[in-house]
Amino acid sequence: MYEAEFVIPINNTIEKYRQRLLDFKRIGLMNIPPNKKIKVVLLAQKGTVSPKVTRGWPANCDVMTQECGNDFHVFKLCNYYLKLQDLDSKWYCTVDDDSVTNVGGLLNSLSDYSHQKKVYLSTPYYYNDSGKTLEIRILEGLGLLGRLKGKWDHDWESHFISRAAMKEILARPANKKYIRMRKQILDGYTDQFMSYAAKIAGITPIEAYFSSSQSEVDNFSLFGGKLDHIHYVAHDYKNIDVFKNWVNHNG
Repeated sequence: MYEAEFVIPINNTIEKYRQRLLDFKRIGLMNIPPNKKIKVVLLAQKGTVSPKVTRGWPANCDVMTQECGNDFHVFKLCNYYLKLQDLDSKWYCTVDDDSVTNVGGLLNSLSDYSHQKKVYLSTPYYYNDSGKTLEIRILEGLGLLGRLKGKWDHDWESHFISRAAMKEILARPANKKYIRMRKQILDGYTDQFMSYAAKIAGITPIEAYFSSSQSEVDNFSLFGGKLDHIHYVAHDYKNIDVFKNWVNHNG
């Protein structure tokens, strides 16, 4: 069984995002312990990636692609979850291509929890919209909004779901209906529906103390900080040199 499975929606047709994938391949998953195996699933539009996209990744990292009929990230993620049957990982981690994870640190932080228990760890966004977002309107139309019990907060970029929680979320008929409906609506954001699906399944997301939605480079755990995952790190933000230097000196 893999220690963790990382799913990353990618775009390989626009230069900025193609370069982000190259950045992520080099620095997105750092410090993978030599005695641990992780899986990476890249979600791409059919016909936009070649087999070489799975080459050149860090050791102990099995990489595969899942191709979809279009390049809309929500569609690709919904498709991934609807197809997820052989749960061969302890933890399921959804991250963006402009993020960096200290994998060894993350696995240590996740060891505070059991993958055999229903655990959903969220990098949170606190809902403060004056009206109802698209996601809330979808749930309302499906008659599922009441299941959230007024708790409309959701993820901001990343989440970390235990194997037991993932099984519970995907087993609920209401969630299957929700995710199938969500797949058909080519609008909105990727980091909302799984948090809401967890709440529909009776699982309350826990704030991931080891993860940030921001580019807190100075607080990254490989640099003496407390964060194993940070966001908004890529060549176009001009903040990747320190990570490249770490990889160059530590392998």
